[in-house]
Amino acid sequence: MKIPFQAMKIGLCALGLGACVAVDAQPNIITNIAMVPWLTIQSQVGFTNQIEYSGDLARTNWTVLTNLVVAQSPYWIFDVSATSAPQRFYRFVAGPNTLAAPGLKLPTEVLFIDEQNPLNVAATVTNSDIPTNTLTFDLVFGPSGLTVNSTNGLISWTPTAAQAPSTNTVIVRAYYTLNGIQSLSTTNSFVVVVSSVNTPPQYMALVAVGSYTRGDAVDGAFDAPTNTVALSAFYIDTNLVTYTLWQQVIQYAANHKLNYSFDNPGKGKAANHPVQTVNWYDAVKWCNARSQMDGRTPCYYTDSSLTTVYQSGDITLTTNSVNWAANGYRLPTEAEWEKAARGGLSGQRFPWGNTISEARANYSANTLSFPYDLGPTGYNPIGEAAGLPYTSPVGSFAANNYGLRDMAGNVSEWCWDWYARTYYSSPDSGSDPHGPATSSVTPAARVLRGGSWSALPSYDRCSDRGHSQPSFEDNATGFRCVRAGTL
Repeated sequence: MKIPFQAMKIGLCALGLGACVAVDAQPNIITNIAMVPWLTIQSQVGFTNQIEYSGDLARTNWTVLTNLVVAQSPYWIFDVSATSAPQRFYRFVAGPNTLAAPGLKLPTEVLFIDEQNPLNVAATVTNSDIPTNTLTFDLVFGPSGLTVNSTNGLISWTPTAAQAPSTNTVIVRAYYTLNGIQSLSTTNSFVVVVSSVNTPPQYMALVAVGSYTRGDAVDGAFDAPTNTVALSAFYIDTNLVTYTLWQQVIQYAANHKLNYSFDNPGKGKAANHPVQTVNWYDAVKWCNARSQMDGRTPCYYTDSSLTTVYQSGDITLTTNSVNWAANGYRLPTEAEWEKAARGGLSGQRFPWGNTISEARANYSANTLSFPYDLGPTGYNPIGEAAGLPYTSPVGSFAANNYGLRDMAGNVSEWCWDWYARTYYSSPDSGSDPHGPATSSVTPAARVLRGGSWSALPSYDRCSDRGHSQPSFEDNATGFRCVRAGTL
């Protein structure tokens, strides 16, 4: 609202204006001399002043000379537009505060917390010329219990068990005060996802803490000598990732503008068949997106400080760029996969024993070449139905002792580890091995396990160590996920 006729000091309120012309025998050099008003005005900084003039104080309609925002006080105006007149009067009208709103910076990525890992993040302003002691921050909208420090912008929240799992939008406001005048305010927002440490996973089985013997104790594979490995407890999907679940996660990421990009869109013979035609990079990024969809902390990052979630590109991740303690989804390590596949059995070729048949798994049988293959020879009819690729619905065969299905056949499964031929010859010290630091083959390869619908029975053995470069994809390659054993 404008406030008329505010008090001010004006160096000149009314002037009689005229001109003096120099007359001389010499040619005219100075043709005109004019006096113009010089106004000195004091006003509050940050307000808009409308300067008006009139030749008659009795007039009700004054002419607007200019509108300006007061940047300093006092300030000066020269009215160079003034015409010759007996007198001219000036007045000003103070307008509303126009101190510009500050730029407010908040997290741009979705933040993930739980009851044991509270939120602590600071709101900041992007204007370097605003004194910090003039700033004020406050909470516009957020979950119960979340606070914003009004002076330093620290945002804190320790969610309760009743608030997990949940997805929460937080809106914060900022403004500053100069010379008693409050600036315009600005708001910004970010999203916090709370996961529960006490929610058991659905469609996953717990593999208990303990040691097992990995490697080939039956056929003597050159790259799989036996050794003992100790593992912490972990959860693993009871079934391969289906095409339906793959699409659901992809759609969630797109709907929530999470900026994921995948090399391959993924394929599936049917909704309940395993997703295939995905490479290692796709599987890893998808694990992160699935974690975010379920309100869990992603495991894979582009940096060792674990701050930037891996969402795009084909990046060579290292062990240090994985949050192994996070409650989100990830690919199994090779050691985890083999323990899960064996289902508590020791020294057996397959998850159920030493022989294989089409009643047990979807694979390419060859009874002439493999005495332990009971066949019949050829592709499994369950996969041949409806044509290539010969995948089968997930869970079509009996589970192993851990409740896991398709640990042999159907599609091969990506694991975290690099492949190195001699890795099993040098047992890992300590527990929970994450595989070798580099691959021993060229081009560098990640581990693939479990065989597939197109694989001969030897590739379906628990100890067989398949591998391919991480950019590889085909219609016989998929994956399943694991999670840390703590809920």
